[in-house]
Amino acid sequence: MRVCAHFKDTSGGNGVGRMKKIRVSVLGVSGYTAREALKILARHDGVEIAQLVSRSEPSPHVTQFHPELAGLVDKRCRTFDARSVAAESDVVLSCLPHKTSFEYCGKLLDAGCRVVDLSADYRFQDQETYKHWYGVEHGDLEHLAEAVYGLPEINRDRIREARLVANPGCYPTAVTLAALPLVAKGMARRSIPLIAVAASGVSGAGRKIIEQFMFCSVHENVYAYKVGAHQHAPEMAATLSEVRGGRVEVLFTPYLVPMDRGILATVHVPLKDAPKNLTEHYTEFYRGEPFVRVLPPGEWPQTKYVWGTNVCAIGVTRVGDYAVAVSAIDNLIKGASGQAVHNLNIMFGLNETAGLK
Repeated sequence: MRVCAHFKDTSGGNGVGRMKKIRVSVLGVSGYTAREALKILARHDGVEIAQLVSRSEPSPHVTQFHPELAGLVDKRCRTFDARSVAAESDVVLSCLPHKTSFEYCGKLLDAGCRVVDLSADYRFQDQETYKHWYGVEHGDLEHLAEAVYGLPEINRDRIREARLVANPGCYPTAVTLAALPLVAKGMARRSIPLIAVAASGVSGAGRKIIEQFMFCSVHENVYAYKVGAHQHAPEMAATLSEVRGGRVEVLFTPYLVPMDRGILATVHVPLKDAPKNLTEHYTEFYRGEPFVRVLPPGEWPQTKYVWGTNVCAIGVTRVGDYAVAVSAIDNLIKGASGQAVHNLNIMFGLNETAGLK
């Protein structure tokens, strides 16, 4: 396994004040996750933006997609060439769509580059599960087995050594972090499913024109969708099952709400055994985690508390034989681009909060 370890020396050749910057390229520049990633990378002192890759022609400037990046990122997009990207990059953030990203990530790995993939293409180790939920055969089985699920709160040590990190989905991030302190400690009953409901802003659907996500469909309206059939449910179940060391079932219902961004998730965890003070338990469990904030008893998170941040805010209480945990994240930051940069920081031994606070 070859890992890129070449960094740009910005010391001017004299070795004084040497700082090795991580060279980061971004694939799929036109989307929301790429926009947020570039905002973060532009203020990150430990990195420099190398290549921007878009499938659009002919070589648009990044501000044609994202005018708000004017003055922050002054680069034109290129077409994809694996050797060129790998030669100029230490790590690549792939913001390409599901079912497309694996076509590019495998070539970059073969060229010696490390990759953080923001699509779902490497989140499932079981290729049949991926095929069932995404409707296609996986196109990069050669590298699938080495992918590390990029939820830092559970996989920090593995992320540190990984060549390929599968960035988690937004709903699974919110739901998993809400349930994790109970599931990981064996306090949840295995025989009863966890029940999770979550409301998301429209940006979670990506930057594409679909009637159900257009203004007239979402304005002054809230509705459930993909009930019992959302592709993120098996991701939640797989992650929690691995942590628990046994099967965990999750019944998940998502709602679309008329806002740009944010997720509010409520998870009902059937209890087998639990401490009397759940807030203390959660606080202790997440002690030292830079991006998880446990709220005092009786306080509950709101999406505006975490808007534009990489923070997951959690409130928890007990209701009968259930723990009820409520979490809030920004789906584009903690649920996507911010978490990707957090993973990048871990992979290269940087301060985990670099660029994110």
